[in-house]
Amino acid sequence: MNPAEFILETKNCAFFGTMCTAGSGSGICIRTGDATVIGQIANLAETAEAAETPLSIEIERFIKIISSVAIFLGVTFFIFGIIYEYDIITNLVFAIGIIVANVPEGLLATVTVSLALTAQRMAGKMVLVKNLESVETLGSTSCICSDKTGTLTQNRMTVSHMYVNRRILDASTNLQAFQRSGGKDDKCKLGYDPKDPAFLSLVYSVILGTYTVFNYDPTDDEAKQLYARIKKVAVSSLEGKTLAPGENKEMKARLKAAEEGLLNIFRHCKGDASETGLCQFS
Repeated sequence: MNPAEFILETKNCAFFGTMCTAGSGSGICIRTGDATVIGQIANLAETAEAAETPLSIEIERFIKIISSVAIFLGVTFFIFGIIYEYDIITNLVFAIGIIVANVPEGLLATVTVSLALTAQRMAGKMVLVKNLESVETLGSTSCICSDKTGTLTQNRMTVSHMYVNRRILDASTNLQAFQRSGGKDDKCKLGYDPKDPAFLSLVYSVILGTYTVFNYDPTDDEAKQLYARIKKVAVSSLEGKTLAPGENKEMKARLKAAEEGLLNIFRHCKGDASETGLCQFS
């Protein structure tokens, strides 16, 4: 086995996105562009063939049946017209009329409207439909298998349980939410002691292991949106316009003040996605 052919399987090979959190080192770039693993994945994604959905297969089969029946009837009546010695033009027009009469002209509109209404109902349940034909496929799905990425989540990491002092603690309740409720909400109960030394040691280790800070810098567009809500005007009326310096500064100050009043789990963070989640929920 030649090591040069299997260099991607070596222990000291780093891929794009690999993070070195401590120490230093030097490396040699062995592949660039389409030759990299990311490039190969991109090429596979571009050349991948899209499989037909069950709905498209059934519609194609239905169209073939209807077309066969329509053409058969048209040719049959054309032959009968020739047998009974009708004018050739009359026979041809009548045959074309028979074929056209058998074409379901409302099929396209009916299928499109039905799929659009279904997609609208699914959108109300936080399901984004990119291809209308996939609605029927999703409706007949009995089991969905997905990986553990942020594709099906809201990019908010949550900790439900923690293992401290050989005990499993319920950490689903946020400490800030509990403090704001004053312990009066029956649904908001802590399953841990926030002053426990072992618990604090675990929290400190999580915090010190991240490189994230709370950072929110309102943009001019967000300032315009807040200004439009306060003035009760349409946001589209402010497109292409700039707010006065004083108004822009006031809107951004209000946005920052509102941000500071939110729970940590809803505040903006600057850092890696996983690190921001650890920072918010630690």
